[in-house]
Amino acid sequence: MALPKRAAARLRAFRADPIKRSLVTTIVVIAIPALILAWLLGSWVVQRLSNHMLEVAGAEVESFVEGLLPNTASQATPVAPGVTDAAWWQGFGARLMRNPRTIAVRVYDATGKIVFANNGTLIGMQPSSTGALDQALRGQRAASLEGSLLSPLDRRFTVLVPVTFGVSGSQGAIEVVQDFRSLRHELTLARWFIVGGVFVLVLLFLAVLMPMTRRMALGTYVDRLTQLPNRRYLDDAARVTLERHARFGSGAALFLIDLDRLKVLNDTLGHRAGDRVLRAVADRLQGQVRGGDYVARQGGDEFVLLLSGTDRTAAHAAASRVSSALDRPVEIGRHSVRPNASLGIALFPHDGDSLDTLLQHAEIAMYRAKSAKVPYEFYRSDLNPYSREGLFLESELRDAIDGGALELVFQPIRDLTTDRTVGVEGLMRWHHPQRGVLPPSAFVPLAEDTGLIRQLDRWSLEQGARQLAAWHAAGHDVYVSVNLSAQTASDPELLDDLARVLELTQAPPELLVLEVTERSAIADMESSAGILEGARDMGLRVALDDFGKGYSSLATLDRLPIGYLKIDQEFVRGIGRGSKDEYLIRAIAGFSRGVRIPIVAEGIETEQQLRWLRNEGIALGQGYLLAVPQPADRVLAAKDAAEDAPAAKSAAPT
Repeated sequence: MALPKRAAARLRAFRADPIKRSLVTTIVVIAIPALILAWLLGSWVVQRLSNHMLEVAGAEVESFVEGLLPNTASQATPVAPGVTDAAWWQGFGARLMRNPRTIAVRVYDATGKIVFANNGTLIGMQPSSTGALDQALRGQRAASLEGSLLSPLDRRFTVLVPVTFGVSGSQGAIEVVQDFRSLRHELTLARWFIVGGVFVLVLLFLAVLMPMTRRMALGTYVDRLTQLPNRRYLDDAARVTLERHARFGSGAALFLIDLDRLKVLNDTLGHRAGDRVLRAVADRLQGQVRGGDYVARQGGDEFVLLLSGTDRTAAHAAASRVSSALDRPVEIGRHSVRPNASLGIALFPHDGDSLDTLLQHAEIAMYRAKSAKVPYEFYRSDLNPYSREGLFLESELRDAIDGGALELVFQPIRDLTTDRTVGVEGLMRWHHPQRGVLPPSAFVPLAEDTGLIRQLDRWSLEQGARQLAAWHAAGHDVYVSVNLSAQTASDPELLDDLARVLELTQAPPELLVLEVTERSAIADMESSAGILEGARDMGLRVALDDFGKGYSSLATLDRLPIGYLKIDQEFVRGIGRGSKDEYLIRAIAGFSRGVRIPIVAEGIETEQQLRWLRNEGIALGQGYLLAVPQPADRVLAAKDAAEDAPAAKSAAPT
């Protein structure tokens, strides 16, 4: 029989909630055995009392019966008239029946046949032998009271008194049956009194134990800082949820959410600030879930959302809502910090049929989102470096590095006042034979996972230096900026590679710029600072990319040999939208003027953004509005055309 929907939903929620299950288990494990033992204890006590009362009552009945028989003090057993003396036996039975508790009197001869009974219809009958009757016929008093530890006591109390009949000396027995009802009620009441007392003690014990059990369960299944369920809770909840979706053929989505640069925030603003951000993120995530969904803290800076009944379209919408919620700044004293989370999404059952598999795939997608600098990413099999597609792609990337399938294109960096090209940023492209031209976001994450990223960085560095040397020999004094990964920026061998490349290409070091992201520079501050200082001593400059997205302090910047600050394109996109991005850019611009570090605005795509940046005194910029990435031979042609345009315009007739 199927349960009602509401009852079934409550049952599923109970099965998925280990805290409730632990509390109920505690009650069941303690209360039910305690009550069973209390019942057995009460029955045992009642049985012992009834046996004692049985002995006393049997002696009283025997004494009363002997008092009604002739004086036979010299006999071992009472002596009664012969069994044929019906009149005497009638009087004897009548006297016994005067006792209000006596309900039957029967007399047995030596063969166990009834020779007298107050119910005359029984005379002459020979009932089946019983142990008590056999004992009485052997000359010993016997008494019985039906009942056991588990069954209620019987209302009949039977006493069998041995007797000798007349001068013949034949053995017999007198059976007196009495109503035991009043005593039975008293003993039953005693039993329930014991059970009730134990039940009260159990309740008092549980009243003390349950808060302790709840605290232990919360400590086991709830994260103390955010008060969210932890990974152990998620394991139980996900198992029940995924089993239900598998049974009904429905889908679910698992989001793995990782906060960017939380460690840096802890190091710069303190752990209290980091804890405040974690609690704020937890509150925002709880506001994004429905009934039947789960949000948990995986540990450290990772959170997990498990959304029930969610397909890919619904997951897209949910990811957008979560990203928007987490993008709002968190106010920490005088600081305003954006959590800047990266989301990886895995769908059940398409991407996995267990929590561990979904988490593994969501983590791959999350790192892909980080490297591509997008808010969220869905898992695909080609993202997994250990999948078949990933293995093929890794092999093809190795061949591309050695086989000339990689190209370095250049995006001009313009002086926003004169519109003159002052530098270029080198960007890798992979000419894949089947997939076409691939941007760095399509293969750099794979290179980072497989250890190929250093080879890519060396290739990019050498190609950028060769092109710089060629341009410099042709009389073009533009600097070339080359991107380095976090692994390369902290690699002690980088300085040797730089010396080798400069000697090989004869590129002017003062025009070669090493571009590292803010996250890369401060991920391993001790190693990066020393290596980048060594590069500066060789004459190179360092640009800090994506500035403003991390949590660097002024002391952090002071330790790095920074030659340029590049404002992240996310802040440039916020120009004209009434956001705080404009105030942040003004603050960065004022800081850069104070420390005399030029800044470059990235991602300029509209005329409004360009006008605002010019009005704010931002000197340098790059973006698709100004120039798109182009091959080396076309960059200079576009540069010359752009610089000749103002002169041609001024020379035109009016």
